[in-house]
Amino acid sequence: MESKDTPYASAGPQHAYMPSQPYRRVSGRMHASLVVVGAVVLLLFLGLSWQGSRLVRDAIESDAMSVFEKEVDTIQRALQTGLEDHVQVLYSLRGLFLASAQVDAEEWDAFVQGLDIIRRFPGMAFVAYAERVPASKRSLFEEQHRIFPPEERDEYMVMTVVTARDRDLALLGWDVSAEYGASFQRVRDAGELSSVGRMEHGDYLFALPVYRQGEATDSVRERRSAHQGFIVLGLRPSLFLSSQVILHPESVTTLAVSLLDEREALLYEQSIPQGFRCQDILHPLQRSTFLHTAGLVWILRICAPSSFGLTDAQVKFPLLLFLGGAGFSLLVFTVFYLIVNSRIRALRLAARMTSELGKFQLAVRHASNHIVITDPDGVILYANPASERLTGYSREEMLGQTPKLWGKQMPPEFYQRFWKRIKEDRLPFDGEILNRRKDGVPYDALIHVSPILGHEQKLFGFVGIEEDITSRKQLERARSEFVSLASHQLRTPLTAMRLTMDTLLSGALGALTGNQEALLQRAKEYGVHMAETIFTMLTISHVEAGKVTVQHSAVDICVLLRELEREYGNEIRRKEQQYTVECPPNTVLQTDAKLLREVFANLLSNATKYTPDRGSIRTTIREEDGHLRIDVSDTGYGIPAHQQDRVFHKFFRGENIMKRSTDGTGLGLYLVASLTTLLGGYASFQSQENVGTTFSLFLPLTPSSHGSNPRSGEDHPHR
Repeated sequence: MESKDTPYASAGPQHAYMPSQPYRRVSGRMHASLVVVGAVVLLLFLGLSWQGSRLVRDAIESDAMSVFEKEVDTIQRALQTGLEDHVQVLYSLRGLFLASAQVDAEEWDAFVQGLDIIRRFPGMAFVAYAERVPASKRSLFEEQHRIFPPEERDEYMVMTVVTARDRDLALLGWDVSAEYGASFQRVRDAGELSSVGRMEHGDYLFALPVYRQGEATDSVRERRSAHQGFIVLGLRPSLFLSSQVILHPESVTTLAVSLLDEREALLYEQSIPQGFRCQDILHPLQRSTFLHTAGLVWILRICAPSSFGLTDAQVKFPLLLFLGGAGFSLLVFTVFYLIVNSRIRALRLAARMTSELGKFQLAVRHASNHIVITDPDGVILYANPASERLTGYSREEMLGQTPKLWGKQMPPEFYQRFWKRIKEDRLPFDGEILNRRKDGVPYDALIHVSPILGHEQKLFGFVGIEEDITSRKQLERARSEFVSLASHQLRTPLTAMRLTMDTLLSGALGALTGNQEALLQRAKEYGVHMAETIFTMLTISHVEAGKVTVQHSAVDICVLLRELEREYGNEIRRKEQQYTVECPPNTVLQTDAKLLREVFANLLSNATKYTPDRGSIRTTIREEDGHLRIDVSDTGYGIPAHQQDRVFHKFFRGENIMKRSTDGTGLGLYLVASLTTLLGGYASFQSQENVGTTFSLFLPLTPSSHGSNPRSGEDHPHR
């Protein structure tokens, strides 16, 4: 909108440019044609938005199915492993009878308690020993034990010792052959662990035959002759499933797990939320799989809603995509329509645009970026409409003010550097800044400020262009948060794996063969490496998300280096490397001890790892130009010259190292550079391939008051 004090104010109707009637008709037809084109484009974009939302919905549903399948596989593996572990314990109990021909109740209880069976196997209802009693010895046997049911049979299989989870379960003296005789005989003749049936109250029976020590058991006749009794296990499905599958509301929102027998009769079910049933929803995700061991077959059935594993944002994303596409289509049409109208108006105004200044003003006025022009002191002389939209201040509020109006969010040192570059050095300035709109909402922006220079470099003022990059920064933060979340979720199962391997290596579950111990040790090393990688990823994601705060304290550098020397001493000695430290006594720096230790640890780890056996590593400390300089030098493999510009990039690994070792993530030096910058310093290096590398850290002797919150961007004058 033009004012009378601009070069483009009308001088009166007698001087106005009036287009002819043919021009009006041509522009009218052009206008109508372009509107029709815009409508066609609008319908095309709407169709594309609908198709795109369908494709995204299909992809998201495919992701949900993938997550569901992984969850089912995890549950199935856990249950299958647990089921096998429960029944395999019978072999441990049989060992008691192989060691002693007669086992009394005290020996049995001591052995069972020593194995901690009831706690370790929560699905176990009871475990017992059923002794074979011929009919001829019944009277003698009943002097010490009762037999029920009391009917006469050729032989009895009587439980003489029992350990039960439920003390009210009266099993002592029960003759299992009365009800399951044929099944127990089958197990006796086969000589193997097998399922023998289901009790009335729901427990499943497993039996393992025990034969007299020293007697042959190669044939059925020999096994019948040497048969002594059975180790019997009662497995309760409800206890087993509830102990092996634990559904946490914080990780699984909606899921139903059912356990059925071979005839698909329900044994037990568990769901979250309580009472959830797949019949209550449309198009659920379902899968049935089998659990089997020792002749027992169960059906595991798991179902979940089609949105399983998805966030609310993912579920709503297809609809939002369509609505966004429709909105974008309307926006495009509106912009197109406005452009058409603007074009027509521009054609009508063309006769009155007689100077380059007018053309410049029109271009700036319709620019999407925020543009201001100031005098040499930063006082605003011009602000385009985009400035009003971005800052929230009107043109009248901005004119005569400085950009402090929406700035002043950066530290004072920043403005000193800024003014020196644009006013003293007369050079353009580019960078990222943080500003604040009129309503108090902060936003990130990318700016370019150039001095306006005349003859003999005379300064007339400045032109500043600002672009809102808040959405881009939010996307970068979301990416870092996703890495952080994924890494955090990996730590819990990884810790469980490492504890399991430690337990196995300790021999608590039985002696290991040499090959088994070697494989477990190697798996444990991989677990440690993975844990270190996850820790590094978490640290990087926290740094990139701005969640790391520098906590200054007095750090004795020499003490810190000695601690790290002890930590890496075993590896240095193993590789017969020479390690020296040159640190002046009482070298104390005000910095963050934890972050600095992480930087030193990465540099020393790299030097140790990539220096051959019998090589040398040296750390030197000295003051230089207001900084504490720390050099970590080695006689290692070095970095190829053509790759040295990527050393501090994420995931970089030298091609010469890749040929020697696949171990490593390429994140260590990126973390070193990031943390050093966070501490207010910077890192550099010198390297020659097959000669060695020196990494140098430069840390300020006096920390900046804003050192804990560095920002990669720059600012506009007076903000």
